[in-house]
Amino acid sequence: HFGKKAEEMIQKKQRLEIGSIPPDFNVITNTGIERKLSSYKDKHLLIYYWGMCPGALQISPKLVEFYNTYNAQGLEVLSVTKEDILKSYPQLKATPETWEKYKDFVNPPWDVVFETDAGNAKIADDYNFHVLPTVILISPEGKILFHGYNDYKGLENSFLDNFN
Repeated sequence: HFGKKAEEMIQKKQRLEIGSIPPDFNVITNTGIERKLSSYKDKHLLIYYWGMCPGALQISPKLVEFYNTYNAQGLEVLSVTKEDILKSYPQLKATPETWEKYKDFVNPPWDVVFETDAGNAKIADDYNFHVLPTVILISPEGKILFHGYNDYKGLENSFLDNFN
């Protein structure tokens, strides 16, 4: 039993290594749009797994800036989180000042997938999402360019190296 589980974990990790072709997915966003890996063909795709944690609070503003800078050149972001953060933390909208500080964090300018919504849990399993935040950058050709955690600089460098 444990040997099979270890083998599954090794195979999952190998599917997510730089240069690998990542697993396909089929999810429904918080706005009801179906997204698959093929939805992002010919674009750079950043898959961002996040939640209420210091690392995500630190990297999210940088990712919003990154997205705003490169979206017109073909960068898309799909973020995955366990649940609707605003439902769990309504105090984020308690005052205009608080909302201004956290609005891009809980309501980013890209597609958001709630892992707890029907049919969406498989992406978290396939992409081995266990550490917050996790970022995976996929090239327009469909290969993983970067896989890391709270390493914005590494992500940016991988994107720019491939983009240029």
